[in-house]
Amino acid sequence: MRLVTSDAHSGLREAIAANLPGTSWQRCRTHDPFNLMSVTPKSMWPAVKAIQHSVYDQPDAVGTFPNREAIVRLVGTILAEQTDEWAEGRRYLGLEVLARSRVTIVPTTEPEIGADELRALTA
Repeated sequence: MRLVTSDAHSGLREAIAANLPGTSWQRCRTHDPFNLMSVTPKSMWPAVKAIQHSVYDQPDAVGTFPNREAIVRLVGTILAEQTDEWAEGRRYLGLEVLARSRVTIVPTTEPEIGADELRALTA
């Protein structure tokens, strides 16, 4: 036996490690989405499912990921992007609106146009 695929039950994983030394363990692709959806807002389920399916799609038996670090980088990047989108979605004003509203002040010694027409304020 070289690979066992199961849910992440700790007792099951301990039994696999104790009785099948040297065997690799992999999380079941059926249980993983259920756990992910349990912590995802329901409105985001379609997007998260699409992302997850793109992670699992493999062109051949060699697989998409050459090693564990590669999948951690990919999944980490996708989750970081999703976190940014969720944080952005909760803002009253989006970042692009705030960026457009920034004013760049250019120092000048010339009077403003029409400044001589303004009346002085008096108390």
